[in-house]
Amino acid sequence: MVRQKAILEELRGLEPDFPWPVAPPPFSLPEGYLEGLSARVLSQVRDEELLDRATRPEIFRTPEGYFASLPETVLEQVRKETRVIQLPRPRARIPSWVAAAVIAVFVSVSGLLWLADYPGTHTLDSQLAGISDSTIQLYLTNQLDLEAPSEDVESPDVSLHVIQKLTNQEIEQYLNEDIPYSIY
Repeated sequence: MVRQKAILEELRGLEPDFPWPVAPPPFSLPEGYLEGLSARVLSQVRDEELLDRATRPEIFRTPEGYFASLPETVLEQVRKETRVIQLPRPRARIPSWVAAAVIAVFVSVSGLLWLADYPGTHTLDSQLAGISDSTIQLYLTNQLDLEAPSEDVESPDVSLHVIQKLTNQEIEQYLNEDIPYSIY
């Protein structure tokens, strides 16, 4: 009883708001009941098995030497009754070389498509052809602002005015210069 109160006090200390049970449980076990329980149960099971074996009549009795000659008897029966039936071989609807050709074509076309999209195969001209004029203008505007900040430039409108003054030949010359690709 003292142990139960100590446990209850410990639980209340851990979680004071939880409604822990106050009354003792409505059942109890005699002292030492669980210590000898497994031995008593096993003893009772053995006694019942022995009693069951003694009262059960023998239904089938095997002849003497039955199991000694059983493997030879079984193999003899199997040899006599075994008959090999050959099943017809299914014909392939598609010849195997056609399937191999289809796979080879698929792999080849996939490889060519993959290589066509590989970034190292495009030239600078083909890459620039895919860029719009407004994107190039925006890039040049940003490059002029970063590379040569001018003291007299007060607004972005002035930078746009400078870009509009550039000729096509100057833009082409700038694009043909070696530009490091690390900026992309």
